[in-house]
Amino acid sequence: MTSVLIIDDNADIVDSMVEGMDMFGIKVAGKAYDGLEGLEQFEKNSPDVVLLDIMMPDYDGFYLLDKIYEINPKAKIIIISGDIKEETRKRLETYDLLGSFSKPVKFSELSKLINS
Repeated sequence: MTSVLIIDDNADIVDSMVEGMDMFGIKVAGKAYDGLEGLEQFEKNSPDVVLLDIMMPDYDGFYLLDKIYEINPKAKIIIISGDIKEETRKRLETYDLLGSFSKPVKFSELSKLINS
């Protein structure tokens, strides 16, 4: 079973993502509400996939991307953000991401990408 780590500063989004992953049989290995906590959870749980928001307090998603790839250059990361502006997209293109989604997410599409 594929495991995911969900990192988003919005508790309602995290809860929704947990429910969505459960519906599609994907194990939630951990959840975090900011970049600092996300890094700790990544190191502790070694998830198969990270679902990551970009705009967060205490280390944003870009900081966390850099840190995760330092730990595991082959990490599978999917960006899920409400802020996918042109500037953000260009910056994300420099990373080897599994994918990106704008909020709200269609769990059927997300689960297909996670399980691919």
